Amino acid sequence: MIGDFLSTNIAWLLFNLIRYNWFETTSTFDTLVSFLTSKNVVAGQIIFPLLMLGLYYLSGYYNQVFLKSRLQEFITTSTTSFIGMVVIFFAALFNDINAERAFTYEMMLVLFMTFFFVVYIVRYSITRV
Repeated sequence: MIGDFLSTNIAWLLFNLIRYNWFETTSTFDTLVSFLTSKNVVAGQIIFPLLMLGLYYLSGYYNQVFLKSRLQEFITTSTTSFIGMVVIFFAALFNDINAERAFTYEMMLVLFMTFFFVVYIVRYSITRV
């Protein structure tokens, strides 16, 4: 659970760095530090990893600690990352939507990929032994 919390936190931070670069020209924040220390970003850095831990728990990932199937781990991680991406997108990022649909889909894809790859790499490194 600690690995999932830390990796989800890192994934959310990475996504916020990418998001800042996308909106750098239209942003009301002067610097990256002022963006990362804003009230909404800090709240998201705390709340969204906890939300994802809840989704991981509901997916049944923590029920069987030993003898995990690699395929089942991959499917569970990708499914919960997708569900988490949809929930987080509509809960917090819906206001960031641009007029272009392709940009919205790109933002959703990047959010999904950061959650999936960072969490799966940590899970894989923990369970490969």
